[in-house]
Amino acid sequence: MAGTVQFDGRASVQMSANEVKARTQTLTRTLQSELDRETNAILTDLKGRMKAANEAFVDSTVAAMIQHIQIYGPEGQWECDPMRLRMQLRVAYLNFARATRALAQSVLSRASREVLGVYKDLLGDPAADLKLEAPLAPAVPPPVAIGKTIVVDLQASWWKRWLRSRRGAEAFASEYRTLIASETAAIVKEIEEQQVNAVNEALRLALSEFLEDHSEALIEIAKAGTVDSERLSAAVGETERLEKANVLQSVLAALGGSDDESPAAARN
Repeated sequence: MAGTVQFDGRASVQMSANEVKARTQTLTRTLQSELDRETNAILTDLKGRMKAANEAFVDSTVAAMIQHIQIYGPEGQWECDPMRLRMQLRVAYLNFARATRALAQSVLSRASREVLGVYKDLLGDPAADLKLEAPLAPAVPPPVAIGKTIVVDLQASWWKRWLRSRRGAEAFASEYRTLIASETAAIVKEIEEQQVNAVNEALRLALSEFLEDHSEALIEIAKAGTVDSERLSAAVGETERLEKANVLQSVLAALGGSDDESPAAARN
């Protein structure tokens, strides 16, 4: 968070605590509703892409499996090649990741602008130059479930009994379709339930924590009736930012000092 807060004495508030509370509550509802609506749209698109990729993979795999059995019979091991499925799922997930990052930046940036507007309306001119950075968007992890192996073993005796009890490969195509579809569906489900939901929950948490923290700070200032520049700096995160900047400057200075000393050390 950044912003230089400098004014003499104390700034008087121009809104009551109830007005501030009503304003922040409305803002929270609006932004959370926008976030839910957009994340649902992104999730719907992802599910559609993954469903289409999964169904296409099942169709092509069943056809290849039938051809294998017609040629070789119920011998050996049939190992599905999930490369095409992985590529399509990865593309779908990358689209989801890009859309989610863009949404996070949009919603969190809007949250910071709207909250900053409340600070300025609350304090008037003393807050004219106030700045407030948006919270960091959560990272989108890679889709690890895509790397899972899909293997169907034709060496097992149950496969042979299954084939002998039916007339040819075509006869058990529907059963095999169900089997392979259940395996690939498990991968899609893991992506949706674990990774996608985790990302969306992290984004909701980042937004809610930002709004809650500043809502509390704004209401406290409104109740107090006045605020000095030090308290306002702490509220908008300027104090924390300066502390981190000082630490970074010290580290860079230390690194620079080491570089300056190295030639002399080399000569000695």
